[in-house]
Amino acid sequence: MLPLLIVLAFTVFLLLSNYFLRKNSHSEEDKQKAFWDLENRANATRKKDISKLDYIQIPYDTFPIGKYSDAKVTAIEQELLSLKDLPILNLGTQTNTELKLTYGIANLEILSTCDDRFATLAKLLVSYAQALIEAGHPADAICVLRFGIDCKTDIVSNYTTLAELYQAGNQTDQIKNLYSAAEALDSPRKSVILEKLKSNL
Repeated sequence: MLPLLIVLAFTVFLLLSNYFLRKNSHSEEDKQKAFWDLENRANATRKKDISKLDYIQIPYDTFPIGKYSDAKVTAIEQELLSLKDLPILNLGTQTNTELKLTYGIANLEILSTCDDRFATLAKLLVSYAQALIEAGHPADAICVLRFGIDCKTDIVSNYTTLAELYQAGNQTDQIKNLYSAAEALDSPRKSVILEKLKSNL
């Protein structure tokens, strides 16, 4: 009797395994088909006008460009100035497929370049602020980091460093505003940023 039960149990196990394997296989095939259908539509999308997009303007006039002789600060300022007059866009978490669907495949290269410039800018802002802090100019660092927040950067240290500066200056209300700005982010780093900011509230 026992061997028969073992055989039956093994048979049921095999049947269930085959069922779930086929189900997962069909599900994966459906996902692949949906992806390629979307990709084909994206590749067929005509070029749209992108001249009115929310291009980022670096506020050189409010940054302390050329104000200090610190070598590290000056070097970063030169990198920032190299972005002058170049189109910069924060396209967030949009995929290439989504960009093509929205703006047309012909715009993909320029949009990707604009987004790459934003990634460069976001890193430079954090480096610039840190250099200003090290040189003894926290107020200028706050100005730089605030611009990063306005651009909706998702670099964690842009938020945490600014929160630390606010805390050092007893500007707790500003930390609450910073937390609200982080809550509005559409980024996989959002939860990490919020968790780190909680310690400053």
